[in-house]
Amino acid sequence: MWYIAHMRKIFIVVLIVMAAALVGYYFGFDIGFERAINLFRGADDGIASTRTYTNSDVGFSFSYRSSPDGYVESHIPSDDAFGFKGGVILYKETDWNELQASDIPREGPPGIIVEVFENPGLFSAREWATENPRSNYGLSFDGTVQDIMQDSVMGVRYSFDGLYAAEAVVFVYNENIIMMTVSYFEKNDGRIDDFNAFLDTLMFGGIETFEDCVRAGFPVMESYPRQCRDDNGNMFTEFVGNELEKTDLIRIDSPRPNQGITSPLTLTGEARGVWYFEASFPIILTDWDGRIIAEHYAEAQSEWMTENFVPFEGVLEFEKPYSDMGTIPDFMKRGTLILKKDNPSGLPEHDDALEIPILFE
Repeated sequence: MWYIAHMRKIFIVVLIVMAAALVGYYFGFDIGFERAINLFRGADDGIASTRTYTNSDVGFSFSYRSSPDGYVESHIPSDDAFGFKGGVILYKETDWNELQASDIPREGPPGIIVEVFENPGLFSAREWATENPRSNYGLSFDGTVQDIMQDSVMGVRYSFDGLYAAEAVVFVYNENIIMMTVSYFEKNDGRIDDFNAFLDTLMFGGIETFEDCVRAGFPVMESYPRQCRDDNGNMFTEFVGNELEKTDLIRIDSPRPNQGITSPLTLTGEARGVWYFEASFPIILTDWDGRIIAEHYAEAQSEWMTENFVPFEGVLEFEKPYSDMGTIPDFMKRGTLILKKDNPSGLPEHDDALEIPILFE
């Protein structure tokens, strides 16, 4: 009987996985077989899910795992006497349940704490962390403070040792100090990994772009262009330049929009014969600010004197527009690849170009 019941359970899970894969394919979601297996592994282990914490007053949000083995929120009230604007503690659900069930007064278990303080003195993150006693920097192991950046906002990270070992990050945003701390028993107990994972989703200013939505952990619809829907039902579409507008004139196979590139960069695709002059057309690479960092020509790979599509190839050699020293803001890693229609007449009415966004690696 146990064997029959076990096989029935496996059969049901397989049916669910296959149904998910088919539904995903039909609606344009790139679930795929492997992703469907991971998604429905919860038939035995519990479906993995996340929640988003949003502080609308200050303007930041992050996502965290809510199950399985997830976290629950315990809110901290504000205290005007200390310029403390409130916060939240994320406890492992098992720790929280144990704490709630205890009749004996005790210290809270280790967890992840998010606190917001007023910053009337307009301190930098480093100044506040090293000078304000609320930062616990005085308990630091070795006094080391590391500069970090998240969502283009500068901050610092350091370690200290109190009731539990802990790591903290401090950011300055909208005249506020945002301090986030993870405490733990052992470095390998999973809390630091969870802390780093939620830091990766931390956003300032709310969800405004497709990239924000993805980073916050919301599902991506594998249409073209890709789309992401947040928990308020807002849809954000990935920017792919003007590729869709130019698809009847020029098509690029490599690189694709928002693809990471390195030097030398080989471009391939096809364009109608009218895009060429003397079997070539200009290709230009710019940085995030529109500054040209490389330019050359793409060349037709067959007879170009036609109105049909003709394959092309070109190579660009360039230097990255930023140094690898220190933390680089995401916007500085962006650029634009421009494939210009050759226009020997110089008349503006004959100008045209395909422009796609790229990422420097």
